[in-house]
Amino acid sequence: MSRDAPPSNAPRYTRPPSEAYEEDSNVEYIRRQLINNVLTNDLSERITGRGSQYESLYGSRPQNQFFAAALPSQYEYREAKANEESFENVAKKVAPFKIGVTFRLPRTISDDAEISIFPRASAFQRRFPTYDEQMRESNDNETASVLDQDRETSPTDAEDSDSDSSVMDTDEVTDLLRTYERLDPDWSAVTVSGSEVKSLIEDSDSRVFELDLSKLYKEAYDVDRRFRKRTEGVDENEASLLDQETLASKQAFENHLADSYARDEIPPLWDAHLEFDVKADEDGDYLLVTARLINTHGSDYQSEDEEYQERNDPGYEDWRSTFFDVEVAVTIEGEPLKTFDSNEIEDKYQYDGRIFAVGENTATEPVHPVHLDSSGIPDRSQYSENPTLDDPVGVRTELVPTYEQSRYLSRNPDDIAAPMDTLAGMNGDAALFNCLEDLADGMEAAVSDYREIKSEMTHNKSREAENDFDSSVESFQSHRDRMVTGIECLRQDSRALESFKRMNESFVKMGFDKWRTFQIVFILMTIPDMLKQADQVGDDIEIDWEEDQFTEQLDVADVIYFPTGGGKTEAYLGLVTFTAFHDRFRGKTHGMTAFAKFPLRFLSLQQLQRIANVLAMAEEIRRRDDIGGESFSVGYLVGSDNTPNKLSSGKYTNYIRDAQNDEEFKSSVKYVNNCPFCGEDSVIIDGDLEQGRILHKCENPECDEVQRNGGDPAPLPVYVTDQEIYRYTPTFVVATIDKISIIGMQRRMRTALFGRTLLRCDKHGFSGEDRCIANTRILNEGGECGPDDWVEIDPVDPPSLLIQDELHLLREEFGSFDSHYETLIQQLNAVFTDGNWNTKVVAATATIKGAEQQVEALYMKETNIFPSQSPRLKQSFYAYAHPTRIQRRMIGALPRSLSRTYAIEKVHEEYARAIQEYRAEPADLRDEMADVADTYSVDQANLPTDVDKYGPELNKILNDYETQVSYHYSRDNTDLIKRVLRTMINVHLSDDGDPYYPLNGQLMTGQTALEDVSSVLDVLENLDKLDDPAEAVHMLIATSMISHGVDVDALGFIGFFGLPRNTAEYIQSYSRVGRKWPGSVFLLFDPMRTRDRSHYKHFQYHQEYQDLLVEATPLERWAEYGIKCTMPGVVCALLLQYFDEKLAGKTSQRLYDGEGVQQAVTNGYLGYNEVLAMVRNAYGLDHELVNRSSNTGVELYRRQIEARFDDIWDALIDPQNLIERQRANNPNSDESNFLSAVLERGDQRAPMLNLRDIDEQLTIALDNDTSSIINGYRG
Repeated sequence: MSRDAPPSNAPRYTRPPSEAYEEDSNVEYIRRQLINNVLTNDLSERITGRGSQYESLYGSRPQNQFFAAALPSQYEYREAKANEESFENVAKKVAPFKIGVTFRLPRTISDDAEISIFPRASAFQRRFPTYDEQMRESNDNETASVLDQDRETSPTDAEDSDSDSSVMDTDEVTDLLRTYERLDPDWSAVTVSGSEVKSLIEDSDSRVFELDLSKLYKEAYDVDRRFRKRTEGVDENEASLLDQETLASKQAFENHLADSYARDEIPPLWDAHLEFDVKADEDGDYLLVTARLINTHGSDYQSEDEEYQERNDPGYEDWRSTFFDVEVAVTIEGEPLKTFDSNEIEDKYQYDGRIFAVGENTATEPVHPVHLDSSGIPDRSQYSENPTLDDPVGVRTELVPTYEQSRYLSRNPDDIAAPMDTLAGMNGDAALFNCLEDLADGMEAAVSDYREIKSEMTHNKSREAENDFDSSVESFQSHRDRMVTGIECLRQDSRALESFKRMNESFVKMGFDKWRTFQIVFILMTIPDMLKQADQVGDDIEIDWEEDQFTEQLDVADVIYFPTGGGKTEAYLGLVTFTAFHDRFRGKTHGMTAFAKFPLRFLSLQQLQRIANVLAMAEEIRRRDDIGGESFSVGYLVGSDNTPNKLSSGKYTNYIRDAQNDEEFKSSVKYVNNCPFCGEDSVIIDGDLEQGRILHKCENPECDEVQRNGGDPAPLPVYVTDQEIYRYTPTFVVATIDKISIIGMQRRMRTALFGRTLLRCDKHGFSGEDRCIANTRILNEGGECGPDDWVEIDPVDPPSLLIQDELHLLREEFGSFDSHYETLIQQLNAVFTDGNWNTKVVAATATIKGAEQQVEALYMKETNIFPSQSPRLKQSFYAYAHPTRIQRRMIGALPRSLSRTYAIEKVHEEYARAIQEYRAEPADLRDEMADVADTYSVDQANLPTDVDKYGPELNKILNDYETQVSYHYSRDNTDLIKRVLRTMINVHLSDDGDPYYPLNGQLMTGQTALEDVSSVLDVLENLDKLDDPAEAVHMLIATSMISHGVDVDALGFIGFFGLPRNTAEYIQSYSRVGRKWPGSVFLLFDPMRTRDRSHYKHFQYHQEYQDLLVEATPLERWAEYGIKCTMPGVVCALLLQYFDEKLAGKTSQRLYDGEGVQQAVTNGYLGYNEVLAMVRNAYGLDHELVNRSSNTGVELYRRQIEARFDDIWDALIDPQNLIERQRANNPNSDESNFLSAVLERGDQRAPMLNLRDIDEQLTIALDNDTSSIINGYRG
């Protein structure tokens, strides 16, 4: 179920564009949508038993194969209850034995109204295989040993198996093939009149309707070769393990069956009935009506009656008492179906809010007239038909619900298009401004369209919904006003216009043709902010800021809120590129323009390549136009676990030499694979012992950079170690959030992060000292430098932009710690620039709630969310949900007859089988594409008629669907599934031979090395280049790390092993699939978790309303524990970054040394009150946003800050915490007088090494003997 598209005559910007209603000509998309639909339906049939292919089942038990739609017996549950056994393990293994649907009717229901109930189910009868079947098919290997660590599996499960798991199949022995026939009972509908409904209101007992099972039993008894009990004295292995002599001929096989299974046929035990309940609703005006189907076998369990148990215990033949593919459908005639209304949805103008039914151990779906056959009976073959606008006429259960999510596309109509070549000025300035004016006019027209549908969207909604609608339109109007200001800035300021043109040309050179509408609007509306920023430091900006039309929001944090894959990165990359050119035009010749922070290292990895690509094109333009300053460059600042902080370690490790000679090291630091200039996979790693560099180089002889370098491999402007970033101050630094804490540990950071460059060395870059800071000890003779190589220079402005990607991940204590460092950086910017610099904050996210509160907590700034909320759900000026294209199909299931581990194994294996079978038989795939119900037909796919021609095409498309993601919220489960893949899935696939092949699986967790992630992503991005599909990566076994930074088109399926912990995590994770082509999302819910069960029962609504269900990001700036952890770093950062530079030359020791601090205090250069005042400002205690409201956390900080500062101050100035200088300067000793060591000797916390550094710290002091031993190991 998905929300209907608006009619084509709705106002233009509140519906899809007109061409979206016409026949789609994108055959590549149509083909993939049909194939994705086929795969989704195929998987559903494989786990429910629906469809003609499962009229006979070979090799697997029905309860294992069809786990998602089983209705088990009550026997095991009742037995455990009677024996007072622990219910914890039983409940995990015993599935619900009833399903039902609850709906609402008016209490005044007419007497002649009719409620018809249609029960459906199938069953399986076991039989012996024929000789041909035995030779053709094989059993699944069902050994449970791999699952020893599965908490859901009892230790006795393996013992209870009906086969000896210690005896393994060999070439000489084969299992007797498990074979079953499906039976489909044709149960009659049950009809209840309106008068009968009213008579049941006060009845506390359910009305029971017995089902006629006689026909089902007769069908079972008519099955040929029905399974029998083993002959007396013949054990299980003797009967079921067949040797080669037994399989040598049909007669030998039949003789073995006759000899080994000579006793009675094993009878089925099926029993079931319908129940019908009626209850008055809470308000008394409506009735709650429930129809349920119950498997009643075992309901009369008799614990003392051994004969009963002998007769009714299904043993290990669960098919005897289990129903499959069950359903309860209800139609209502003569009375309208009433809905369950949500008060919360009532306040949301974008959402319908009607809930038609609530399931009992199942999801539900409405039944519309289009879903009925000519006799008015719900027809399963019609369920996939999209309903009309008619109200539903009934409801039904759905054990494997599917939700279709429409493709969300950027709106780029020709009349308001933003072609980059035109905006680059290639057609003249007049054309450029005409294009921008068209965009402004389009936004003005959108405002009118939005207002036109207000009454429609707020009909029967609350006053709050009306106010929200008005606010969204006003917000959109304010964005237009800001954009118009940006256009006027381009008219009036020549440098801004030239920067804008070159920004666009940079993207043209990358192969882009036009901006997505929201991207160019965002860039234009932030241009005034960047000009205002430069104006505040005295640059000659040609804007009269006093004029009314010039509005800027420099001090407001802009949050780009757009779905994953929608182009948020390019939006802020465009702004960075504009600002980088503007920096050069206004005289900032070097230094950082943008500092981008990512919560996870995996996020930063893929972004690095994209950023490098943009800046390389910008650099080509900068050189061509002879724009002064240093080359545009990118730095990668992610920590020592991924890239070296230093260029050497100890006496003997020289990473520059390793970059020249050590292939393993080269691989570990290679983070840009494709040359950003030529785009080829031609990057190598090298070391430069003169410059002190670890270099990424392009060796493609056709690359312009290589040719500029005389044909030799050309260095690329990419810096991957901390020391190089300090010395070369790249234009755009990509960092993990953790790295922000470095300002409390490393004074060199001030050159890059605060622009405090005082000297330039011709050989080694910039320095914040009066000398070059390169470690020439590790360089060659050419790397030596001196005063002749040095030039004194002035500092430059701090970065213009602070970019925070994936804002929603800054949460809890991680976000609390970061918030203190964010305002610390603002404080340092203020003291370095006399309060004249205000870095623009831009954040991006695809899922967020409570952004205003989060941004205020992090940055002490007000918030602007862009784009604003649309007037109609997923229909706006910027983007629209396509009426016929599907982006993702969500499928839900609950394991009902086996553990979740077995169930997820079955899901992944069956999906792989489907892919591999269709690879081998593309004609079958084409036939299924013709039969599947979809918004497109196979004719629209425009496939060739000859299988030899369309076969390779379909196989190529299957590359986009073969790689599965297996998602787990626990790393322990990833290890388990890796074993399942190796010992179960791949064993099954290998045993069955052609066309099957084993799957290659890769772990992708927070523990996966970055180079391994890079390698896997490289394979996924080049699947079409593989000669053999068996060589691909077929499964990514992942934790939550998959949810961010894995942006590849080749992921078409994700399976969730339980619902992620929060909705944002779910959305981010499933967004890995369906980025370019339709994808599938499979949710295997945990039946023991209340939240999982709720999501399953309300599956359709949870999918449709998921944006509303995103939880607010928990972040408390004023957390009591936060100040305890961050204050040491805050104080040290002020000393290292600011006072160390300010007091340079006034003390014999620098202020990174405790002795230097004590000298500065003693001589009156450093005062308690001055530092404390800066600490207060760093925490934002006197910020106007804080003073506006009362907050107990703020008051707590105000009370504690002086006491905590006193403790740190006293530790720093206490001579007892210093060691003698000779010991401190000993290079072979771990002892020092660095500020962190001084604090620890004073019983204070050291500055945080990273923002996850929250464990209580202990000081471990080494005695002389231990120090000697350690130094001896150092050599």
